[in-house]
Amino acid sequence: MYKILFFILSVCIFLNISGTAHAQSGNNTVILLQGKITDQSGQTVTTTVSFRDANGRKTSTKTNSKDGTYQQILTPGMSYSVLFKDYMVLGEDYMFTLPAVKEYTEMTQNFKVKKIETGLDLMKFNAFNSNQSELTGMYKPFFEDLKDFLNNNIKASVIITIHAHDSQFKETTKNIQVADKKGKIKTKKEKVTGQQQIDQLVNDRIDVIKSYFKSISLPEKKITFEKDLASDNTKSVKAKPAKDKKKAGKEKPIESPKSNSTFNVFVKVGKIANL
Repeated sequence: MYKILFFILSVCIFLNISGTAHAQSGNNTVILLQGKITDQSGQTVTTTVSFRDANGRKTSTKTNSKDGTYQQILTPGMSYSVLFKDYMVLGEDYMFTLPAVKEYTEMTQNFKVKKIETGLDLMKFNAFNSNQSELTGMYKPFFEDLKDFLNNNIKASVIITIHAHDSQFKETTKNIQVADKKGKIKTKKEKVTGQQQIDQLVNDRIDVIKSYFKSISLPEKKITFEKDLASDNTKSVKAKPAKDKKKAGKEKPIESPKSNSTFNVFVKVGKIANL
């Protein structure tokens, strides 16, 4: 009888030791990220904190209603975006990368946030190369974060301004087909100004983003597009940026020596309903 009990106890101890060693080795090593969420005045905030990794996996936790603290298990060496329900990060980047530690580690990261309100800048980045309308670079994390923001803040809308500050066009000509009085089709050359090309580029960029939003099921009705038709080789357009009638671009910033802006996509908070 004692031999049987001794054998069972030995097996349990072995399994416990093996399980602990396995949990702290290889891919099972984790980081416990913990901290406190406060607003501009230093008051603790009760909210939902969401972390999304570079592969699109998201985990969420709620802050302690008494002291604004949170805890979340995350993966070492992974890059994360952090989002808050009804709030946004104040004065710091909302993206970070954890160190690639080899053993269980506890880390502290406090966040200072502000209540979302109309007009606040959410993000700005490059989704296009100069003179191009194809999405390029590391734009996906930004659009995924935008989707998370709208899902977390169901009463908020956003305004996306598409710029052409990164682009330049010279006046050119194009061939167009026209019919004369007798109905005969003739080829005619037509001048296309640099500003007309900028206008077309911005429209094309908006259409490409809309198409991508549709592919990731991003709620188009909560998005309004605006156009900024200024470019490096044109003066600022005096007319107000044209809003898209139908409500509904991460790459290293492209430095343009003549431009006041290094980004071609800007996202800010639009109207908030009863928030």
